[in-house]
This record gives sequence, C-alpha cells and structure tokens, in this order.
Amino acid sequence: MRNIIVNESQLAKLVKKLQKSKLNEGNDMGVENYMFFGNLEQMNRQTSMLMELDPNMVDNILKNGHDWAADHISEAKNNMDQVFDFMMNAIKEPNMVQEGEMDDDDFTVEPDVKKKPREYEIETIFGKYKEQVPNDILRYMRKNPQSIIAGLVAIYGKENIEKRINRL
Repeated sequence: MRNIIVNESQLAKLVKKLQKSKLNEGNDMGVENYMFFGNLEQMNRQTSMLMELDPNMVDNILKNGHDWAADHISEAKNNMDQVFDFMMNAIKEPNMVQEGEMDDDDFTVEPDVKKKPREYEIETIFGKYKEQVPNDILRYMRKNPQSIIAGLVAIYGKENIEKRINRL
C-alpha cells in the first residue's frame, strides 16, 4: 500500500462524500423517517463535541462578536423542546396524533404555565390578532427579545428598522 498526501480541504470533501453515500445506501433502521434519527445522532455527536470544549475558550469566542452562536443554540433548544414534548405527549396519548385531527389550540409546549405580565404587553403588538397568538410565541418573544430584533433587522435591514424606530 502506498502513502497518499491529501490536504485538509480534500479530506473534508472525501468525508462528506462518504457520509452522503452512507446516507444514500438506505435505511438501516427499517423506518420511513430514518433521517429524523440520523439528524438526532448528528446533533448528539456535535453536542458531545461542543461540551468537551473549554468553557472559558467558548465564552471568549462568544464575547468576541459571535453571540449569534448562543442565539442559534437557544433557538435549537427551543425547537428540541417542542419536538421532545410533542413526542412524549404522543407516546402518552397515541390517539392525539392522528393526522388532521389536532387543532392548533390543542398544542402548546408548556400548557400549564401562566402568562407573565410582559407577555400580556407583548400580546398587544398583534392588535386584532392577539387572540390567535399562542402563549409559546409570547413566551419566546419575552425570553428572546434580542433574537426577535435581530430577525427583524435581518429581514428589513438595519437602516429601515432605525427609520421606523425614529418615527416612534
């Protein structure tokens, strides 16, 4: 066998190609939604690797203009909470999850959590639609105002947002 020299970029491409071919080989689990489980495995692997990093080093990186990463982790956690809670409820009450039978009002991540005063204030932003806004959305907005503002800036642009704020 001979030695072959590859650079980091070539190695990364080869790994991606191998991963794709492994995914395309088919479904080793025998389930239709095997990508769901593959994504969970990848998230578990990546989370384990991130947890092994030096917390002080990560904190310094985040403080040096990369706080967006913390926002993304927060959003991923919220998404995971929703999937987890849904699955746990579906396992407890299998009849709840029949397609087309679940009303939006029947599902909330934290149904027993009462609205906080700030959530009532946030609700008024939606005007005549305030009754249609799920409590989970109001709670998310209360807990993550920076993400909401960053999202609006990403959509409308900083100058447009500043003009609107100056008109208040």
